[in-house]
Amino acid sequence: MCAYICIHTCCHAFFSTTFVRQVNLSRDHNAREPYEQARLAAAHPRERLDALVQCVRPGVCYVKGRLQPTRALGDLYLKQSAWATGEGRGGEVFSPPYITATPEVTIRQMHTVGPEGDCFVVLASDGLWDLMSSQEAVDLVARYIHIYID
Repeated sequence: MCAYICIHTCCHAFFSTTFVRQVNLSRDHNAREPYEQARLAAAHPRERLDALVQCVRPGVCYVKGRLQPTRALGDLYLKQSAWATGEGRGGEVFSPPYITATPEVTIRQMHTVGPEGDCFVVLASDGLWDLMSSQEAVDLVARYIHIYID
């Protein structure tokens, strides 16, 4: 059996195996991440990286100084020129789209037999991940599962 995980915007998902180990199913879609900065730089070669991604402090970066997530359903001002009021003034290059609505899709073969079987999946937004690591979430869920199973 396979699990199909479709991640969009600032969500993050992972499986837990044996109640103790997490396996990532997605990456953070955030302007602070080097792989997202590289994707933006490749898509906008005429723009400087510091104009594409503006970091206000370590780990807190914004696409065009406005939005942390690099994938979103709305935010048309970073997707289409027609919605971008006030952008591109003063000679600034403005060449949307900067963010995308295309989700990250992961396919994982589920393991249900043996000591490495998949136990549960956690899907949460950046509100949780700003406060808790993936491993802390595994430990928390595992503790409550054991309470209800035992």
